[in-house]
Amino acid sequence: MIIDLHTHGLAGFGSRSDRPEDYLKMAAAMKAHGTDAFLPTLFPGPVNIMRGRLAAIKKAMEQKSAPAIILGANLEGPFVNPRRQGALGPAEPVDRLQPVDRLHIDEIFQMPSIDNLKRLIDGFEEIIKVITIAPELPGALELIEYCADNGIIVNMGHSDASFGQAGDGAKAGARGVTHLFNAMSGMHHRNPGLAAYALMNDDLYAEIIADGVHVHPEMLRLALKMKPAGKILLVSDSLPQAKTPAHPEASPLYLPAEAGSTATLAGGGLALMECVERMTRMGVPEKSARRFASKNPERFLKG
Repeated sequence: MIIDLHTHGLAGFGSRSDRPEDYLKMAAAMKAHGTDAFLPTLFPGPVNIMRGRLAAIKKAMEQKSAPAIILGANLEGPFVNPRRQGALGPAEPVDRLQPVDRLHIDEIFQMPSIDNLKRLIDGFEEIIKVITIAPELPGALELIEYCADNGIIVNMGHSDASFGQAGDGAKAGARGVTHLFNAMSGMHHRNPGLAAYALMNDDLYAEIIADGVHVHPEMLRLALKMKPAGKILLVSDSLPQAKTPAHPEASPLYLPAEAGSTATLAGGGLALMECVERMTRMGVPEKSARRFASKNPERFLKG
């Protein structure tokens, strides 16, 4: 069974909708492109909007007729660090000199707390499967521990964590990282960050987007050498624009660049099986590539 743990949409349908039928159409698109089961992944936003989308996912799951199985929801925020927001937040640049608690925008990001999580997921607890949290934020470790104790898998990501802060997140109960290398502190030789910690911790799962752009092929090879084979999670991070008639070969998708800056990767433009195929063209055995998109995510979700 091919399982996409991290996808925002495909073929015109995606997770910015509050209509159950759109998630069923998303499921049909997933199945048509080789994905058997998936987690619709929500961008952070106002609580009422996120709850509306969770309600739609829950109703779609109740239909029992989706061509691809909707396994639940993946929350990519809102408890993430705006300094590593990537395409999650507003387009205006972040003031990196401001204390992080002053950077949070109530309508998009929130400081981690159990109360904030409860307000977001009240009534939807059973469908929340994965959440991304930046472990360096005030209150994050308590929230990670709470999630781990209540059956919600925590990935660390969209994070500026130091190596030590990443270790604290893992000790609190985080089980993986969201799209390794992307939107996280990296591998500087004097300041190893979350990416370095994820590579060195054999217990952590690591999502990887293998479209050849989000992660340079040589960095992908490095990850495959350092991580146990059972801890690699191939994900698409696909957007609704992926695989539309107007963009049949779209990969990846970008936000427009501001004057004097480079464009920001907004998400993947390929379905998951196409990421598997690209990985095999890099020389990864097909059996291994398929495992990264099937048995590994299944075991990840089971705990």
